[in-house]
Amino acid sequence: MWASSGRRTGEWEAHLPASDGGTVWVSTQCEGSGTLTVDTGRYGTTTEHCSERPDGSLNASEEMGTKAAGRVKVTAGPGVTWAVAVGWGPGKVSSNDRDGDAPTTPEN
Repeated sequence: MWASSGRRTGEWEAHLPASDGGTVWVSTQCEGSGTLTVDTGRYGTTTEHCSERPDGSLNASEEMGTKAAGRVKVTAGPGVTWAVAVGWGPGKVSSNDRDGDAPTTPEN
């Protein structure tokens, strides 16, 4: 696990370490009317449309080669409660694991 926000509102930012290939996983959950945006810099940006019912997603970004340290920045609309976790694994994912529709685990 590289970074975990816990349940919160508003904005949040955390450091991400350097990596040497593998897969970066971003897990989100939000509740409330509005959007949640997770910007992981070189690993991509995800925007979730939140609702009154808790919902979430799991997204994967496969890396090629070494990446320098970076950061994750989360922003959310007023009234949105959210949680974000960013992790890393040495495995690769198949293309249908990247859509965020279902929980997945890295292939070993």
